[in-house]
Amino acid sequence: MIWQQQITANDAYTAACNLMALNHPNCPKPTGPDVDFGAPTVLVDGAVAGQLILGGQKSGEVHALNRVTGERVWSQRIGRGGIIGGIHWGLAVNKALGLVFAPISDKPILDFPAPGIAAPGLYALDLDTGARRWRYSRESRCEDSESCEYGLSAAPIATNDVVITGSMDGYLEVHRATDGERIWVYDAWRQFEAVNGVATEGGAFDAHGPLVADNLLIVSAGYSYVGAQRGGNALLVFEVVDDDR
Repeated sequence: MIWQQQITANDAYTAACNLMALNHPNCPKPTGPDVDFGAPTVLVDGAVAGQLILGGQKSGEVHALNRVTGERVWSQRIGRGGIIGGIHWGLAVNKALGLVFAPISDKPILDFPAPGIAAPGLYALDLDTGARRWRYSRESRCEDSESCEYGLSAAPIATNDVVITGSMDGYLEVHRATDGERIWVYDAWRQFEAVNGVATEGGAFDAHGPLVADNLLIVSAGYSYVGAQRGGNALLVFEVVDDDR
């Protein structure tokens, strides 16, 4: 081992301790807040700070570590966090613009403590300093719904000019990378006529998020996860059409 870095101490946790008395002999003492790193890290060259390892934590924080030493270069809290995030499944980076994009879920669950005000949305942070460049959020469409909650849990994806997210309330959204303005949106909460004839319905976007390949945008819709998310079974493929065609 060359180095190690622990951001949150005493975060021993098991989900069973949410479902039984917390004095059960097999439960950690104390039971941790479960704000580990669920998302994969990103290795990127900063313009000033050099080569960095970026980690998004379920605490609602993004951290940049020196690749060689493991020392923390900067940390930025952008959400209240919790056991479902915070930053849950991934980050995206636009190196040319010097931006790291972080989705915030801040979804409550099982009455597990999550102090503070939820701040779901998409955040752009400066790659070298962690300073916030912009934030995008909107109203949820989930009022009084048992299968809907607004927040960004799925990993985003960045291209040269845009960043693409899928939300837990079923919207696929494309944002301009420089300022976060939404330039396209698609509502996936609907039934689809599938190419193989199977009854198909969209729903929440979560986990792996969208994929860009050539001029195609590919994403699955319908991820029912720990309640309050609409399930489905749709694999959606979109094509960027040349305006001259």
